Amino acid sequence: MIKARFFALCVIFGALSALFAMSVKPPTFEELVAGAEQVLRTEVLSTRCVMKGEGENRRIVTLVKVRVEKVIVGTAPAELELEMLGGKIGDEGLEVGGMTQFHKGDRDILFVSGNGKYFCPLVAVNHGRYFLVPNEGRKGEFVARSDNQPLRSVKEVSQEIETVGVASALAADSEALSVEAFEAKIIACAKGLKAPEAAAK
Repeated sequence: MIKARFFALCVIFGALSALFAMSVKPPTFEELVAGAEQVLRTEVLSTRCVMKGEGENRRIVTLVKVRVEKVIVGTAPAELELEMLGGKIGDEGLEVGGMTQFHKGDRDILFVSGNGKYFCPLVAVNHGRYFLVPNEGRKGEFVARSDNQPLRSVKEVSQEIETVGVASALAADSEALSVEAFEAKIIACAKGLKAPEAAAK
């Protein structure tokens, strides 16, 4: 029985590792937009860990509750709970190495797909999250990737993410895209992707 459970766990974690490896292939900006069911500007309200499933499918997930400040693409309620594999409950924990972590107060632009179906609801995992950072000494906010690199062009979306950062560690960057400029590019890209579909009907 113990050997059977151990084997099942190996299969599950092996599958997760394979999924994670496939998911983090850097997408182009167009692929990122095309892969998203929703693109949202959000603020994290809370995070909590719960146990889901039964038997060999039992697992810890982190539920990230966000307030939707703006729907950029798709539709969404005023508040949304994103389900991420991993977390800690008491002495029991499950860590998915390298996956971005959310904290109360974080503000982001998120590219969401398959929430509750996959181990991570972000398109291409960390490539689907962009920090919104106050531009100290200047008006508004700028956009940064989840590895703390300011996003100066949508072409940089397809660059590798080596490490996961935190928004609070970022300083102002005059060359980074503003939130408004990034959102405008997302909307224009989404419209461009829909045009061929409409023409084909």
